[in-house]
Amino acid sequence: QPQAMLAWMVLPWVVWILWWTLMGQVNGVQFCYEGICPHPRELDPGLVKVQGGYFGGGAQPSTIWMTIMVVSPLLMMSVALMHQLMVEGLDLRPYVVSQGLIVFGCLALYAYTPIYPRLVFSLTYNMLFASAQMCFALLAMGWFRITHETEGLRR
Repeated sequence: QPQAMLAWMVLPWVVWILWWTLMGQVNGVQFCYEGICPHPRELDPGLVKVQGGYFGGGAQPSTIWMTIMVVSPLLMMSVALMHQLMVEGLDLRPYVVSQGLIVFGCLALYAYTPIYPRLVFSLTYNMLFASAQMCFALLAMGWFRITHETEGLRR
């Protein structure tokens, strides 16, 4: 059933996007000029300025500290979310394959993009996002396998 396989491929992404929306990172689905479409919040990283206020950070917190503070909750929650989907019986292998296809599709388009800097940025961001999603799913699959093997040893 191709329709069911596509649904299995898209479901983890939809759940993750809904969680991301609940965190306020996107405004959800809003009306735009072309119709109904997702509307991300605009954030210019060049305008973000972080100053002090962190324990041991002094005047400026270190880049490593800021990276850990941003990435670790995202990583933990994403892996926990994917693991819960696996506990509920969802196989994440089709999802990993679909994210891999996105990465390879973006790589294939790079041949045409050098004269379009915005397209290079968009493709790079899409590849980074899909790679992160693959890592989240693979970590959850490993976690699921380890927990089920240890449960089998206890019995």
